[in-house]
Amino acid sequence: MPLRFQLIIVMALRTVLNTAHRMVYPFLAVFARGLGVDITALSLALTGRSVAGAFVPFVSSVADQRGRRFGMLAGVALFTFGVGLVALAPSLWTLTAALILAMLGKYLFDPAMQAYFGDRIPYQRRGLALAVTEMSWSLAFIAGVPAMGFLIARYGWSAPFPLLAFLGVSMFAVLWWMAPRRRGMACPLGNAPANCEKHAGARVWSLLPQSIAARCLIAPACGSRSGKPFRMRGASGEVRL
Repeated sequence: MPLRFQLIIVMALRTVLNTAHRMVYPFLAVFARGLGVDITALSLALTGRSVAGAFVPFVSSVADQRGRRFGMLAGVALFTFGVGLVALAPSLWTLTAALILAMLGKYLFDPAMQAYFGDRIPYQRRGLALAVTEMSWSLAFIAGVPAMGFLIARYGWSAPFPLLAFLGVSMFAVLWWMAPRRRGMACPLGNAPANCEKHAGARVWSLLPQSIAARCLIAPACGSRSGKPFRMRGASGEVRL
């Protein structure tokens, strides 16, 4: 599938994740009334979600260890499981679990997604590509949150969660079909083909100037188009690769 279509699909998928993340704030009082609890109790649930965010750096490394595809699928699975709990048994505890799991799923999905496109899109165009996916943050509040508000007004506070669970299952299926199983890695600097494989034998070259440490990851199959050796100049001299 062309990358431009993958970007559009991922933007739509992230809109769903961001909608679940952002809808809590405008509807916090509605959720509290529906659950029959004080708004302070839900505020504590949001605090728990924020505390769980401290573990995001450890969770996000899964995409480096197991692959970008695994990271995206695992993130969507966590999200779907969380919102599915509320769809099956609406309560304060399931809502709290949904808030935490949905956030962990989002922060597992986002870095894996960015790394996935970073592996495939030339360096000079990555900013534009990632900007397209970031439109989902605004679309979530422009379109997603009002849609959730409509469902809440018609069917009650828990009405968005069955829809979000269904969308989560659909997202998982789309990603399973769209993302390749191989673990590709783009060439650095963007002037070589973006499909250079990670198993091509990447070699790490380290320069240690007098006061700066700089590192460059170079794959042997990823030479410059002109065929000339790659040069890096540092304070201690020049390295030719």
